[in-house]
Amino acid sequence: MPELAEIRIYARNLDKLIGGREIEDLRCFTNKDLSSLKSRTVERVDSYGKGIYFHLRGGGNLYVHLMLTGGFVYVGKDGYGSVSDKMLALKTDGRYLIVTDPKRYAKIEKNFIRPDVPEAAGEGFTVGYFLSLLDKRTAVKNLLTDQSLIMGIGNAYADEILYRAGIHPFSRADRLDEKQGKRLYAAVFDMFDFADGYLTKYRPDMLSGEDRSFFEVHVRGAEKTSRGENISVITRGGRKTYFADSQVLCE
Repeated sequence: MPELAEIRIYARNLDKLIGGREIEDLRCFTNKDLSSLKSRTVERVDSYGKGIYFHLRGGGNLYVHLMLTGGFVYVGKDGYGSVSDKMLALKTDGRYLIVTDPKRYAKIEKNFIRPDVPEAAGEGFTVGYFLSLLDKRTAVKNLLTDQSLIMGIGNAYADEILYRAGIHPFSRADRLDEKQGKRLYAAVFDMFDFADGYLTKYRPDMLSGEDRSFFEVHVRGAEKTSRGENISVITRGGRKTYFADSQVLCE
């Protein structure tokens, strides 16, 4: 699943491709009626959390959440027929931007209201807000990935953030001291800043998929980190959690 770092790259690229352009044609392959968006102009494209917003001139938006297996494809009219698993197609300047998803999990909404929840490593994500969350009797990884508290952190990035902070993912949030809390807060910014720089350099044109080649601990099949630390994997609640033996468990 693409997470916040990839989504931000997608949004920048989508803004370059169709920002300021008129929707010449719109084809929706779900039960959503989006016909009123035809002939509207996409003012700009941005993201928040794991969602992408196509802001329309004059007000309103088109919202896309790619979920587990969705992605974007940008093709000329001759390539339209070769794209499978279409859910939405926007035509601008004679080319098609297509939302594709083989499992059809992607969410597509019109005039979606952005949740009033801070985005990880965003302007509203303050140290005071984050420390206020650490009174909860829950595993700290669960806290990081709770989209009702912090938007944008998924399973894989949570493991990497906790590794950078030196904190075990199954530590209870309310057992972290203030120093650990601030270190974890800083690790959120550090992780996403690094990911943004890496993806901008090596995957600047990406519109789908993910790149985890720079990950240290959440690496399928890896036994050790680049520092030589042993990696363990535990499955709970249907998801795998990766951690190194150097991470401190607070319980």
